[in-house]
Amino acid sequence: HRGHFHLVRWGQLARFFPKRLIYIATLLVLGLTTTNGKNHQDEHLQNQTDRTTTKTSRSPIVTLSGNYCTGWITSKVYTSNNTYSWQYGQAFDVSLKITFSSGIGVGVDYEHSWTQYPAGHNSYSRITGNDENLKIDYVGPSVYYGMLFGTRFYGRAELGIGYAHHDYMNQDKQSGVGMKCVLGIDYVMSDHFSVGLELERLAVNLPDRDNSSSKKYYDDGFQRFSINVGLRVRL
Repeated sequence: HRGHFHLVRWGQLARFFPKRLIYIATLLVLGLTTTNGKNHQDEHLQNQTDRTTTKTSRSPIVTLSGNYCTGWITSKVYTSNNTYSWQYGQAFDVSLKITFSSGIGVGVDYEHSWTQYPAGHNSYSRITGNDENLKIDYVGPSVYYGMLFGTRFYGRAELGIGYAHHDYMNQDKQSGVGMKCVLGIDYVMSDHFSVGLELERLAVNLPDRDNSSSKKYYDDGFQRFSINVGLRVRL
């Protein structure tokens, strides 16, 4: 019968593969399965270790940045014919930054801005016919904290304090202390290049000018707000 045929067939297979051989084969299968599982676990643990080691031992990242800045002198400036605030001007800045694995970084920044005020009635404007120019230079160290948002966006909050110098129409020049605050977001294009957008506030505090002619065109210094766009290169 058909059922008897299956019994005979399985019996022949049992005689052809003795119990000892079946036992050994079972052990081999179980051994290979266990080994593969252990190898996979070891590989997973090694990958985790590599990632942790890379994260903790990652070298500081050095970044060179350059920005074009469009902004305004928000504080009052008293020219020879009017009083101005929120006067439009332009600037550029360059910086060198070092970011550590913790996200904290330090850097040094240089910024130069120039703002034009309509020609007034002073001798310079009458002779040259040129606008009254205000130039501000700032250089100093900074400290910041940054972090990644996903894989493409990097945010940063920065505070700097340094040396500031202003030049008004090449006639009056004074130096003081400058402080800048920056909030920025970068779009990471590759391992070495990013583009960024920043909001910046620069305050320039100038010394007592009781004996200076500069007292006629500003109060205690200058306040500047700017929107910056630029390129970051990781070296």
